[in-house]
Amino acid sequence: MKKIKLISKLNHDIESSDIDKFAKDILNNRNFEYDEYENKSLRDYTVTIKQDKSEWNDEYFKDHLALLDNNFSKERLEHILELRDHLYIDKTNSKKKIFLLSMIGIIIVISIVYLLLNKQNVQIQKTEPVV
Repeated sequence: MKKIKLISKLNHDIESSDIDKFAKDILNNRNFEYDEYENKSLRDYTVTIKQDKSEWNDEYFKDHLALLDNNFSKERLEHILELRDHLYIDKTNSKKKIFLLSMIGIIIVISIVYLLLNKQNVQIQKTEPVV
C-alpha cells in the first residue's frame, strides 16, 4: 500500500513530505520485497542509473519514475529520491533562502531609513528656537 501511495505522491506532489515518510517506511522494512534492478528500455533507449549529476534533468527523472511501477527495485527507489532532492527540493530550498535573504535586506533598508529620518527629526528639534 505504501508503494502505491509513494508512487502516486512522486507523480502528483513532488514536494510532499509524505514522500520521505513513505520511502523511509519502505526502505526500513526488512521484509519488503523489492524487484531486482534492471536497466529497462523506454521509448527508443535504455534507462540506466547515471552518476553524473550534469545529466540529471526532469525527463531523466520522469523516465525512472515511469519504470518504478514495473521495476520497484531498491536501487531505483534510492536513485529517484536522490534525483528528487537534486532537481526539486534543493531548488525549492534555494528559493526559500533567496526570499528570506530578500526580506532581511528589506528590513535592514527600512531600519536605516527610519534611523536616518529619526536622526533628522531630532536635529530639527534641536535647532528650533525655544519660545
